[in-house]
Amino acid sequence: GLPSALLTAVVSGAVRSHLKKEIEAAKHSSLGIQESLIELAEIANYAVFTAGSRSNRFMTMCFTCLDLSTGEMGLVSAGHTPPYILSRRQDRVSTLPCSGSLLGFSEKAQFNYASQFLEPGDAVFLYTDGLLENTTPQGTMFTSRQLRKAILAAESPQACTEALEKTVLAGSKEQPMEDDVTVYMFQWGNVIKDALPLAG
Repeated sequence: GLPSALLTAVVSGAVRSHLKKEIEAAKHSSLGIQESLIELAEIANYAVFTAGSRSNRFMTMCFTCLDLSTGEMGLVSAGHTPPYILSRRQDRVSTLPCSGSLLGFSEKAQFNYASQFLEPGDAVFLYTDGLLENTTPQGTMFTSRQLRKAILAAESPQACTEALEKTVLAGSKEQPMEDDVTVYMFQWGNVIKDALPLAG
């Protein structure tokens, strides 16, 4: 709806403005991944708190950063679904749990930090809860177990997101979706010059 769209625009503007300043000051900044992500979450939280308090609206968000030189992925979650990490070497899909306050729930929010080192070929899958919470007249459209299998079976991030898109669209033909669905997936290589296949 329009109120949610307006709130998203406000938060997007705040995040983009902060990131622009961060990039310009990167040469002089001593902040690590954890401090940078928490600072970004706090800025987004304040934007939601001030813009959404009148309409009693909150927001979930996931803040991540990947160090291309080491493969360390840092995560700060604001009440968002945990990302899935596909380990090619171990041939398994796991989550990176991280708790944190909803954006806008209070002016001073609490955010935790989690991190994991990726290995070459590993992939990270981020998604909104609408992927699992939308239902059809027959019941739940997609389960977390099915999602894990889809991620594990995919040959690439692009193939995975395309397969999920077909599943979501097929399940919503008879009934409009109740919640938005957004997915984003990337695969990491161990050399900075390597291409980073992205799909969203």
